[in-house]
Amino acid sequence: MFTLPAMYNLDPKKLAALSEAGESFVFTPDRASQAFVEYVERFQGARKVSWGCKTLDNRVVTPMAPGEVTTLIARPGSGKTSLMVYLARREALRCDVTKGECVIYVTWEEPVESIEMSIQSGTNYTSEEIAFGTVDIEKVKAASTSRGSLPLIIIGRSLMSQFDTSVESRPLYIETVRNAILSIFKEYELRPTLICGDYIQSVPFDQKIYRGDRTAAVTDAMLNISSLSREVVAPFLLGAQSTRAPEKYKLPIPLLSDAQWASIIEQESFRTISLLRPQTLIDPGQTSENKTVQLYGVEYEVNKNLLLLALLKQRKYSPPRNLFAVHFEPDTFKMMDIDTATKQPYVAPEYAEEFDFRIEA
Repeated sequence: MFTLPAMYNLDPKKLAALSEAGESFVFTPDRASQAFVEYVERFQGARKVSWGCKTLDNRVVTPMAPGEVTTLIARPGSGKTSLMVYLARREALRCDVTKGECVIYVTWEEPVESIEMSIQSGTNYTSEEIAFGTVDIEKVKAASTSRGSLPLIIIGRSLMSQFDTSVESRPLYIETVRNAILSIFKEYELRPTLICGDYIQSVPFDQKIYRGDRTAAVTDAMLNISSLSREVVAPFLLGAQSTRAPEKYKLPIPLLSDAQWASIIEQESFRTISLLRPQTLIDPGQTSENKTVQLYGVEYEVNKNLLLLALLKQRKYSPPRNLFAVHFEPDTFKMMDIDTATKQPYVAPEYAEEFDFRIEA
C-alpha cells in the first residue's frame, strides 16, 4: 500500500504563516481521514429522528440526522405546523432526561400559547373546544400538570406578555434565537435531539442592516440555521410557506420552486418535503362526504386526516417513488399508513401539471 511522504502532513510549527493563511481550514490526508472517522462516530452514531409511520420510515424518507436541515413546504391549512408539533412532541417523549436531552420548538408566526395548545390537546380535550370556548378549565389544568415532565422547550412570543409591563418587547431576530439555543446547549448543557423552526418567512430583521431586503434576511436566516444545526449536533426541522403557484396545478402540491425565497431554502436543505390536505381544496360551502381523491386509479376518501406528502429533494438517497399518502391525526398525535399493499401512489412531483388528479363524488 502506497503512503504519502510525511512532508504532506503539514506541521504548523514549521510554517509560521500557516495559521494566518487559514490553518484551521487546511486538511491534510491524515487530518481529513481522522475528521471523517470522528464525524461517523459523533453524527452517524447519534440518535436519528424518525417519522413514526412505516410509509415514510421504511420506504422513502431517511431519518433526520444531526446537522441536517429538513424543510416542510405547504400552503396555509395544509397541516405544516401540526406535523411539526407532532414530530416535536413525539421526539420529546423519546428524550432521555437523565442525559439532558430535549426538543426545542421555535415559532415566529404562532404565539407560544397556540403551540402549547397543540401540544396539550388530544385525549382530554380538542383544539376546537379551545377555539369555541367550550373546554372545561379543570381538564386544562389537569393536563398541564404533566406538561412539566415533557422536555419540550418553546422559543417565541407570548400573548400573555402584553399584560406584563416588565417584559421587554423586541423582535425575535435569528441572532436572538441562535444565542438562546447556544446558551441552552453550552451553559445549561442540555442536548437538543431535534430543533423545529416554524415559518422561516416571518423571521424579523433589522431594517437598518438589510434595508428592507427580505430575500437577504431570509438567506442569512437559513445560513444561520444550517450552521446552528451542525454546531449543536441536532437535526433542524423547518417550516416554509408556499406561494400560490400550486393552485394552478392538477395536483396542487408545492414544488421546490414554489417555496418563498426558494433558492436559499433549496440550497441549504438536506431534504425538502411538500404537503397537501385535499380537504382544503373543497369549496367551503360543500361537504367532503363521499368525495374521493383519484391518483392514477388509486382512490382515497377525502377527510380531515388525509395528508399527501411529496419528497422533493433528499441528498445521498433519492428513491424513484416519492409521493405518498398517510392518515394523520394532529389532535391525537397519530400518523398511520392507509394501505401499504394497495394504496401507495408514487409519482414524481416535478410532473405535477401532468397528474391525473381530481376530487369527485
